[in-house]
Amino acid sequence: ENSGITYKLLSKDDPMCAALGNITNCCQVVDGAGESCVEYGMISNNSSFITFNYRDKIIGQAWVWYDQKSKTICLDNIEVPNRYSEEIRHNKQIQESFIRCLLRIERNFKDEMRRKGLYVEKVTIGEGYNDIRDLLSKRFKLIETPSTLSDYGGYSDADSQFEISKQNNMKKR
Repeated sequence: ENSGITYKLLSKDDPMCAALGNITNCCQVVDGAGESCVEYGMISNNSSFITFNYRDKIIGQAWVWYDQKSKTICLDNIEVPNRYSEEIRHNKQIQESFIRCLLRIERNFKDEMRRKGLYVEKVTIGEGYNDIRDLLSKRFKLIETPSTLSDYGGYSDADSQFEISKQNNMKKR
């Protein structure tokens, strides 16, 4: 989808991984509360970062991880710089584009993991400090038992999670 919000999964050697927190006013920076997220995302084979792009600009990012034990891919949260938050909050077209992007992520990640011989039961988004939480709460359900990253003990915003594939049956307004 070229006219709306797109995403890019960053490779481990992309220097952008270490700078995303600075770009999106997020705590995932060296010497920040989310420094452990940055380190894990750059080192672990089960983790990386996603940028959300609109009109050739990064308008958000997420630390993403896969937990083999729970078979869950989690976007730990979605951080959006203040200058884009208001535009997203008040523009229905951008909101719908963001939802379509998240549904593409869910489908594409599951398909790619299946090609690699790995099963993904669910794809989730952490609710904590999530800059598009209001949008997510209108479209996705919070799950009762959120997944955790079994080999990680650092900072996370995913104590509660929305399941991307489970959309609420709400009428569009």
